[in-house]
Amino acid sequence: MRAQGGPSCLQTQGHQSKAKKEHIEVDGLFVLLKRFGMESQALSSLAKQRDSFGVAWLSLVLFRRSERSGKVSVNPPSGCFDLSGTCGVSPKKLSLLLDYLPSSVDEMTMDSVIVKGRAEPFFLRFLEGVKVARDGKTEAPLLKSVHFADNSIGPLEAPPVFPLLLPSLQSLSLKGNPLGTEGFRALAESIRGGSAACLRTLDLENTGLRSEALEALCGAIKESPLRVETLNLSTNELQGRPMEQICAVLCVASLPCLRTLLMRHCLLNCTEIRRLTEVLGRGDLPHLETLDSEGNYFETILWAAFQRESCLGELGKALRKDTVPSLRNLNLKGAGGLQEA
Repeated sequence: MRAQGGPSCLQTQGHQSKAKKEHIEVDGLFVLLKRFGMESQALSSLAKQRDSFGVAWLSLVLFRRSERSGKVSVNPPSGCFDLSGTCGVSPKKLSLLLDYLPSSVDEMTMDSVIVKGRAEPFFLRFLEGVKVARDGKTEAPLLKSVHFADNSIGPLEAPPVFPLLLPSLQSLSLKGNPLGTEGFRALAESIRGGSAACLRTLDLENTGLRSEALEALCGAIKESPLRVETLNLSTNELQGRPMEQICAVLCVASLPCLRTLLMRHCLLNCTEIRRLTEVLGRGDLPHLETLDSEGNYFETILWAAFQRESCLGELGKALRKDTVPSLRNLNLKGAGGLQEA
């Protein structure tokens, strides 16, 4: 018979003592978490640097544990989680961070280190989790707005990313990301399939839009109308055929909710502006509130004074109350010395 208080008893007491110590330490961390909070901006800044990444990750892990245990009430991080400019952190580590982002994060800025190369499989796994979270089956960010930093997504990444990302998304910014024909075809297929039904803002500024890409994109919008309210096509070369393709979908049938159209610095000349004038003159964009065409058609091409006046005169006649009843903001700055209206 084993003596009372023998080795087995001492071992049990040791385990209990260790568990109690760990419990106290975790509770202490919970208190610190509550004291310093879970601001998305602060966590994003910490996560971007190798030396402070661990603090951001630990904070998210503790928040998940505190949320499940109900021990400490901590406001969840919300708003934009910005990972642009991340430096010195491996894709695998970043994927661990993404795995612990709560559903309260509804806006994110992605960097190439999260999306491209070795990071792509981890990013796609994260998006799979986001997709499942929409059905309430797991914990993941319920993304409504996503911005890709410059050169963070391209023709190779776009085809697998868009089908997973677009459903339920309200705002997508691809500004500064040349998608190439394949990337735009992937976007077009997602639109055609109804994945962009919730999209209200689409930013395609400086994405390298060309005629072949527009053929796919505009074709998809004709088949499956896009309910975007803001469309940014700025800093793309839209002379000639591209503008003709765009004007074909600038109508209620294809873009029924369009309120803001941005076409700044697109190398448009009088020919393209006349096409746009015809669209406005027919009353095809009755909900349009803002038209921004700054920096076009007179900065790079010199026209005779009478041509300029004729082009602008036609545009002015088209902007009537019965054709664009909601128009409030018109910017033609750069058009022969004109300033914002």
